[in-house]
Amino acid sequence: MHLRKNNVALITKTLVTFVISLSFMCVSALAAGYSGSFYNGGSQFVAKPNGVTAAMTLTGNKQGTGEGYPTSAGTTTLPISYDKWKSDGNTQFLAHLDISNNSGSAQAVNQEIRLTDLSTRGVYISDADKDKLVSKLKDLTSKIQVIRIYLGNGDAVSYTSASTDSDWNNLKAENWNGGFAIQITTPDGTTGNKLADKDTISLSIPLTVSDPTSESFSNFKMIQFSFEGLNLTQVNLNPSFAKEVKDTVNNKPYLATQLLSRDPSGWKYQVLPDDVQALLPTAKDNPVIFDPFGVGFENARTNQNAIPSFNAGTFYVNNLPIFNVVSKYGWSMEYVNNGGQEQNTMYSHYTYTWDNGGSNGPSFVDDQGKELPLTGDNYADYVSLRKVLDAKDWQMDVNGKFDASQGFEQWIKNNSTITDLDAAQKAGLKIDDSQVNTSKAGVYPVTFTVPDAKFDDGNDDVQKVSKTVNVTVLTPNSYILKGSEISSYLDSSKYYVDVMYRTGNNDKNEFKVDNLTDSDLSIQDNSGNTPSSMTPGQTYKVILTDSGRAKIMQQIKAKAGNDVKIDSALNDAYFTYTAPAANTVIASLSGSSTNKDTLDPSDYKITFTGDAANNHAAYTPVANDLQLQDSNGNVVTNPVAGESYNVVLTAAGNKHIADLFGSTIKVITSGNGIFTRPTTSTGGSGTSTPTTPTGTTSSSSSSSSSTTANSSSQNSSSATTQPGTATEPSTSVAVKGEAVYATKKIGLYKKADFKGNNRIKWYSKAKRVNRPEFIVKGYQKDTNGKLRYRVQQYNPYTRKYVKGTKGYITSSTKYVVPAYYQTVPKSKKIMIINRNGVKSYKRASLTSKVRNYKKGSLLKVKKVVKYKYSTRYVLSNGQYITANKKFVIQK
Repeated sequence: MHLRKNNVALITKTLVTFVISLSFMCVSALAAGYSGSFYNGGSQFVAKPNGVTAAMTLTGNKQGTGEGYPTSAGTTTLPISYDKWKSDGNTQFLAHLDISNNSGSAQAVNQEIRLTDLSTRGVYISDADKDKLVSKLKDLTSKIQVIRIYLGNGDAVSYTSASTDSDWNNLKAENWNGGFAIQITTPDGTTGNKLADKDTISLSIPLTVSDPTSESFSNFKMIQFSFEGLNLTQVNLNPSFAKEVKDTVNNKPYLATQLLSRDPSGWKYQVLPDDVQALLPTAKDNPVIFDPFGVGFENARTNQNAIPSFNAGTFYVNNLPIFNVVSKYGWSMEYVNNGGQEQNTMYSHYTYTWDNGGSNGPSFVDDQGKELPLTGDNYADYVSLRKVLDAKDWQMDVNGKFDASQGFEQWIKNNSTITDLDAAQKAGLKIDDSQVNTSKAGVYPVTFTVPDAKFDDGNDDVQKVSKTVNVTVLTPNSYILKGSEISSYLDSSKYYVDVMYRTGNNDKNEFKVDNLTDSDLSIQDNSGNTPSSMTPGQTYKVILTDSGRAKIMQQIKAKAGNDVKIDSALNDAYFTYTAPAANTVIASLSGSSTNKDTLDPSDYKITFTGDAANNHAAYTPVANDLQLQDSNGNVVTNPVAGESYNVVLTAAGNKHIADLFGSTIKVITSGNGIFTRPTTSTGGSGTSTPTTPTGTTSSSSSSSSSTTANSSSQNSSSATTQPGTATEPSTSVAVKGEAVYATKKIGLYKKADFKGNNRIKWYSKAKRVNRPEFIVKGYQKDTNGKLRYRVQQYNPYTRKYVKGTKGYITSSTKYVVPAYYQTVPKSKKIMIINRNGVKSYKRASLTSKVRNYKKGSLLKVKKVVKYKYSTRYVLSNGQYITANKKFVIQK
């Protein structure tokens, strides 16, 4: 199933192929409502030649002729509720042609009903029904004299009351299932009688569905021809089974895209980043407007509650509510035409056709140009946006000159881009800086607004697009909290504090505090309240807590001394935290390999953010899920030794991920792995550097470190040099791939010689759950022979390495110890200390989740087992949990 978006300019090209697109024509008036398996009460086309009325309808064999579809002059799509049709006990369709003469005098009749594409569409006329139909036609000849029968592509054969039994038997023996037509004509020249006043002719043709348990048939054609002299009126009906889909669609988000190409072979759209996705409403908030009967946008919108929502025909998305949101963040809607004509008009609504089984739908790519396997089952529909306005936050000194050009970046106006603020203001850009006070430290909003385009709805009002950013007014001594994220929980590693101060001789100094912990930050909504739960798509403030401010002041005093006074007005400066959009999962690919000649999928993991049900732990790719790409995005099949490549998901891999979540969840992939072929061939398992940690087998922070990154180090060398050398430790210290954490204050250094000019940072002594954790990557002895660990800091709560933390730490067990328990306590009891609890699993790999144990839970364990370079506790019930000391403690 593909969803195709139409453009008005293309309609004339698509009428032959897509009859559904005729919502732009003047077709039948809107019907009053829906009842049963057929659409009732519609404006039915009735031919009235010479005062004779003639109408064609389609019913199920359990309905009467009055319960058929409406018809109209032209072509009408006829979606049939399959579930209702089947539950009513229908096994056949009845194609009716009803002719009545109430003119007051005898009248000539010339009407035809034609059925085509029968057997190819899953319907046929059975032999028994064909015999009954021929007998009915024979009886009619006594009244109207002439009936013409068309079979297949053959010529018409006329039958009258003079036709012999042999003629009728030959007709019965013909094959009718390629299609046929029945023309009732009287008088025919000098032959036959007119239809008498108050007389009627009713013809019902039984059509059997090949497989009544399936909705496989679609679009056989019913045609009514009404002749009156040389004038001909034609009505086409195209019935097909359909499903009602409103409830399903309304629970899905819209997909935000940007048009890249209008290639005639298939339009291409780029899926926009998650911060833009979070702006769009769900279809529940901005309903899809269904129009299965071709009544047009305005009628469908006005009566959308009365119209059934079939996965057939035309439907619309109203752009106005979407524009009202995205236009406040610098975005607008796609132009009606961006190929050379005037570019000041936008679609007030998008028009789509439901193209069952079609192959001409659009394609979607990510920001790297990689095609994404997105289908109509993942989202309500796609909406094409257009970037208009870019602006950024900036800062200035108190009592300094306000300069909005520091915040303005660009205005994309039609095909031109304005980057100069003066030029933009001359072209119509407005700046609202009414809340800015340059004489007082603080964070103030500044809004840039530009005229954009009008909608194609007859209203000539030019719409406006704006973007609000913050200007931070700084005192000589101040600090600002910075950071931003889109996640399902607050990640303190994504935030840091910039400190600025001047010494007695007025020298300006700056430094960064980036060792914030979860207890240093809190979340507030726009009213200043702490939310009890996060609303998907909502933006929240992240602010420093009292303990966070105290930490900052402590570090300022350590750096600048006690005499520096900090302006407290900026302590609550903030950036944003945005929860992911509803029904959206972000699948993050990570991992690396440096010791294998070929790509091994088991070296990589995919973890999930936004999985509200927490049903899926990490996914380990399998064969054909991954491929290598160079820096330009080209696929690499023969990697060069010593070169590094990106590891990305293939189309098959993306489908495997999407299949994990089903049709109601939209999956967006992000991240990539790294593959470096060793310079010396290893035959697939050499002894070069071990793989980079790849994350965990858990989908939430509550148990994310239960496997830790070192689990991927299974590919490390099994062959080692002798203990005690400069590159390998003795057996009393941690092995490569093992996780350790610091119990006391330690330093991280650029080199194995621990000198002040080599120090990268200090790690203060911290509470158990906040202790810095590291993955041992290798070893080096300093000039005095002391063994150092070569490490990188790893955050088990975010399942990621911490940037800028590669270096050397002490190997002394007085300062660092294994992060995982190796033994069972004498009491055989452990307690959960992680604030989000710990999950239990059926397997040591921490897959097949069973339940979540809350903080403070006291659990019985019967043994500890090794899993790669970490350990697991086996509970008394046989389930497995992490043995990481930041999550559990022995009692």
